[in-house]
Amino acid sequence: MRKRREWRISLAVTAALILILLCTAVTAMGEGLGEPLPDFSVETIDGNTFTLSEALKDHDMVLINLWATWCGPCETEFPFLEEAYERYKDRVAVIALSTGKNDDREKLKSYAESHGLTFPIGSDTETGLGNIYALTGIPTSVVVDRFGNVVLVETGMKTSAISFTNLFDYFLDDNYTETTVLDGFPELKIPKAATEEELSAAANAEGSTLVFRNAEDQTMWPMLPGESGGVTGLISSNQGADQTASAVYTSVVVSEGDALAFEFSTSSECAGDSLYIQIDGVTVKSFTGEHDRTQWAIPLSAGEHEVAFGYRKDEMSSEGADCAVIANVQVISGEKAEALLKDLPVYPTSDEFSVALKNDSARRVVFENLSELTLYNVPITEGWIVNDDTAAFEIALTEKQDPELCAVITPEGAVMLTKAVKADGSGYEVAADFAGSTLNIISVHTGTERAYEENIPFILLREEKDIDGAFAELMAMYGIDSISWHYAE
Repeated sequence: MRKRREWRISLAVTAALILILLCTAVTAMGEGLGEPLPDFSVETIDGNTFTLSEALKDHDMVLINLWATWCGPCETEFPFLEEAYERYKDRVAVIALSTGKNDDREKLKSYAESHGLTFPIGSDTETGLGNIYALTGIPTSVVVDRFGNVVLVETGMKTSAISFTNLFDYFLDDNYTETTVLDGFPELKIPKAATEEELSAAANAEGSTLVFRNAEDQTMWPMLPGESGGVTGLISSNQGADQTASAVYTSVVVSEGDALAFEFSTSSECAGDSLYIQIDGVTVKSFTGEHDRTQWAIPLSAGEHEVAFGYRKDEMSSEGADCAVIANVQVISGEKAEALLKDLPVYPTSDEFSVALKNDSARRVVFENLSELTLYNVPITEGWIVNDDTAAFEIALTEKQDPELCAVITPEGAVMLTKAVKADGSGYEVAADFAGSTLNIISVHTGTERAYEENIPFILLREEKDIDGAFAELMAMYGIDSISWHYAE
């Protein structure tokens, strides 16, 4: 049985490996900031030629994306860049240059087709820009303004289209009349907050007179009157704004047996971004992933309580509508409160948190010469050989862990533990298909007050012969001829 491990790894879900990846944005101050980028030409995968000087004749800025087909964060970022490019391509030129040594034209073309990428793509072997600007890693964004000068170099995955559109808007603005060097992507602007009257009118149930207010903290994004997921009420305003929270507050005075009732919807990154409810500063419930209009209630002790509804975003990806809505908030009592609380789902708990791989064929492998390395930032200390098409996991959660924040990230997507309760109600079980791959990384995520409280990755291989092939890119990168390993006792 796999016991609790003190790994606090922030990861992002990739389409290929379905893995949460650590990718904190790091500014890479390359050479020549504020100075012209020498002209270059590169043949693109569609047989055309991209020339920097020609692109600047027809566009107000150029974004050079340095990447590689093996790069998980690059793969995660591309859908957001593609979305922004489609909206701005008349004024913004994009060229994606692969730094991968094995990324030939056919491989790049196949990658672009399978990922639906329409912006120009080529190999960096013709320009060498990666040797100047991508020294700290990829993906790296290099921005050339309308005057032909390098104005931004930043390494780190972007997890929303808003990040790119906000960048484009900055350099396309009519007030951009001289070269301005930035030390990072422009921050998203916090919108103007609504009045207490507007907030209260949108949040209260009919007949409820609770007074809602914004946070005094000026870094907290407001919740605003709006609609999403079929729910009209207060909607979070921090869509696409990584590592932020949007919140609204109210005070309630209740009697013994009363409960706080409300409706909500969420459309967010599974097991990542979350709607949270705090009572007197303590998070008592969270929701993540996709929730259609849902009614909920929280029991309260007699007295006065401070209530917060918020939407917290991590630094990873933005999925779905990337927001939460709360509505029809009210204090209920008596039989009405009892009935609603009784109808809430009850999830199994255990005295101890555990994750177990239950396949009879599973054998644990210990890697002897990879202990200092990581595969997409997952420590390569051990893995599992599983000679089955499916990996079977059994999971037990404690009372302190909110199953709404717990998920198993598989090659087919995320499985919320709230949807994976065992038939006998004793715990949770998830079957993760290998999806035809020789290597998969399956992550089990748990949470208490925050998503990503803990991440436990499993490196799964189909057969012994797959080991060297699975780590081929890593071996080439670090000059490793073969992998030393042994079966664990």
